Amino acid sequence: MPASPLAAGDFAMPVEMVEVRAGRVLAVYRKPRRHAPLAVFIHGSCARMTQWRAQSEHLTATHGVLAFDLLGCGRSEKPRGWNCYSIDEHLADVLALVLKEVEGQQLRHLLLLGHSAGATLALRCAAALEDESNCHVQSIVLCGAAALPPLPSTALFRLPLCALELLKPLLDSGFEQLALHPATREANGELLAKARATNEANVMHMCRAYYRQLRLPTADELARAARGGRAVLLLHGEADGLVPPERSAALQAALGTAGARCERHVLPRASHQVMEEQPKDVNARIDAFLRM
Repeated sequence: MPASPLAAGDFAMPVEMVEVRAGRVLAVYRKPRRHAPLAVFIHGSCARMTQWRAQSEHLTATHGVLAFDLLGCGRSEKPRGWNCYSIDEHLADVLALVLKEVEGQQLRHLLLLGHSAGATLALRCAAALEDESNCHVQSIVLCGAAALPPLPSTALFRLPLCALELLKPLLDSGFEQLALHPATREANGELLAKARATNEANVMHMCRAYYRQLRLPTADELARAARGGRAVLLLHGEADGLVPPERSAALQAALGTAGARCERHVLPRASHQVMEEQPKDVNARIDAFLRM
């Protein structure tokens, strides 16, 4: 039987199953590069690391790479506990993985990349790592960033789990319409199939717990993430139906006010999955940003 698009994309990034913290087993992809900075890829809500595949492959020429499926996502374990999926627990997992990798490779310099709600984790991670003396976040790249109020309404996820299970096909279809540009849906059958497979693989107890507990960075965390004139690149699809482009403009202003050096680009023929829809453009803009 041929592999599904999801399986094919997954196994192009072979993983280790790692108990990051007690009882929390994540699928982790590592590609160390001695004496090079470490690029840490953080996917968005209810997504998976393979959405960063084009960028993770591209940056292996200059960086070590660390990517992972957050708990409940992709090939990571999917326990039923409500508190498993709080944003603070996910952040603690990210920090544990990063610090272990930094210690093991004797690295200091980090590049954090976050997509959508993963931008929240990237910014909060940068803020938390300000207290670490053995590593330094040099730069941050955020795609389709959802890191400022207002949050999209989570009222739907207050429904009973049985109702959400019944609604799941409609929710998946709605996400697809909002997250992919019409040109992508028409011409890129492989990406469309992968998006559908990712949605179908999600379990609703995870989605419900995740969205009900999603929290954005505080003003203090934004200030700490921007400290020292940190360089931040914001990339946004022009037709993003989930996080409108003006949201990243507001984030650029907030980070700039806090002292960051922010660069922002809105990419044509792309929606929320901008790094998958326009991978060459995104890679080129990351390269130019890192040369600054």
